[in-house]
Amino acid sequence: MIRLITAALPAIWLFATLTGLGLNLEVNPLLALVLAGVYTALPILGLKAILPARSFALPLAAWGMALLTLASLPHFFPGQAGPATARGIGEFGFFLGHRASSGLGNAAGKFTRWASQEDPKPIPAPFRKSPVRTLSSTESITPPPPQDLGRKRDTDTDRGPITLNYDGDDRSLRIGVEIDGPDISESYTVILDTGATYSTLSVEAREEIGIAIAPDAPWVELQTAGGLIEAPLVLVDAVWLGDFPVEWVTVAICEECSRPPVAGLLGLNVLQRFRVSIDHEGKKIELSPRRVDSNRRVDIGHWLEIDGRITQSSNGRVDLELRGQNRARQAIRAAVININCSGTGFAVELGDIPAGGEAHTQVDLPYGTDCRERELSLSRATWVEDRFEDF
Repeated sequence: MIRLITAALPAIWLFATLTGLGLNLEVNPLLALVLAGVYTALPILGLKAILPARSFALPLAAWGMALLTLASLPHFFPGQAGPATARGIGEFGFFLGHRASSGLGNAAGKFTRWASQEDPKPIPAPFRKSPVRTLSSTESITPPPPQDLGRKRDTDTDRGPITLNYDGDDRSLRIGVEIDGPDISESYTVILDTGATYSTLSVEAREEIGIAIAPDAPWVELQTAGGLIEAPLVLVDAVWLGDFPVEWVTVAICEECSRPPVAGLLGLNVLQRFRVSIDHEGKKIELSPRRVDSNRRVDIGHWLEIDGRITQSSNGRVDLELRGQNRARQAIRAAVININCSGTGFAVELGDIPAGGEAHTQVDLPYGTDCRERELSLSRATWVEDRFEDF
């Protein structure tokens, strides 16, 4: 009897761990049980058969195979041996009640990590996509090309540089632009300001192009000559630089940033689309367009509300439910969200989000990820650009 009990303990430990590993890898539960039983019993019985026929042969075979297998698991399934034991013991101890079985499983999982010298910090791995593709933080993502809406859109490499004349001195480069509202387009003089994050417009210019400030419009702090101010943001349909339109530009309404005849500033959220060179002698500015799918995170960030809910079970499984709410009046394409979980970073592609709508996705983080402290931020996104032909 003592020999059987001594042999049963490591066999149960190994069987529970292999079962939990199969369940964590989403193997069919019945198949996980069968395979765990085969991989537990056959090697132990085979090792016992080749050992001398002594009373300690079965316990020795059981402990030997259990320790050898559990020591090997971290090399083949990094970070999953402990959670696998926790889940397997927790499932088999269901009759003890949820609280007791979870506690027993967690204790067994810690013992497995100690016995196998497993690093408790999981190795970052790509998420299993559900329902969209998800990536580890070391990967990059390229947004899909603009939608084919029956319009022809040239690539930026097909266009030559845009040349604009400017007035003023080196500290105040004034250029002419055309700004589109939903139905009206007007020409304005603005200052090219590479130190401004956002482009700005005066209250009068906003009213002229027919754009209202939404009740739930985002606000930002701006540094002006008179100090910090708060300004509401609006989304203009396009800013024309010569014959080149930059669609869907976030603009701060700032009266302090304008002084007639200047109606506002042209900031980095537009200028980042171009390589800028200035000919001071000829008073010309040359703008060379970058790739059309360049990141519009600065424009989009204030319009996209991101919310993530983490569910972390006792067996180490970590589920993330991610939601994006688009408050803009234009659709967002290929939003990628960065998730920082206690120093471990991941990236999740949220996908397209309609104007005024939401997008949801649910993904599995690597087992054992500590996401009790987390930060969510927009990594990259683009607008759905659909207003013009041949640009």
